[in-house]
Amino acid sequence: MGNPIFVEKNTPERLEYPTGSMRTTRRHGDANNHPIQTLMERQPVDTDELEEMIIRQLQPRSFSLLFGQERQEEDSMETAMGRLRRQLRQSTARLAEQVTLTHRNSSIEARDRLEMDRMFRRVRQERRNENMLFQSAIYRWNMRDRQESDIDISRNEALERLYERQRQRGVDPRFEIP
Repeated sequence: MGNPIFVEKNTPERLEYPTGSMRTTRRHGDANNHPIQTLMERQPVDTDELEEMIIRQLQPRSFSLLFGQERQEEDSMETAMGRLRRQLRQSTARLAEQVTLTHRNSSIEARDRLEMDRMFRRVRQERRNENMLFQSAIYRWNMRDRQESDIDISRNEALERLYERQRQRGVDPRFEIP
């Protein structure tokens, strides 16, 4: 078999194999890179350029599909082009309005996302502050406990020295009322 050879982009063509046998017909092209698609992604949308691009892509056989066979026979090419331009102008205006609304909605969504980010940052900062306050309270509490335990140790040492002096004098400190 072999690899298919594509002749032209965006047109129906035959897949030709090196052996020369025609296997099937197929449409080839990337819809994402279509010129009208790229034009619609621009902000703001240029309706005149969009009109011209759509008219360039239409072929004369399309007029019979758009207006019906009998209308095509009685109208001249100029009237058909005028009617087509009018319809195209209306549809591109609607399309541009839709794209603008979509763009506006996406900017509103972006603004909402920014506001949510700010809110989350604020909440995170508040939690960080609360955590720091909690840690400092624990630190102060531990320091107070250490100081109290130091006081207790010094009190115990003082009592032990007192008891030792009393023992040296021969008095049992357990039975003496201070």
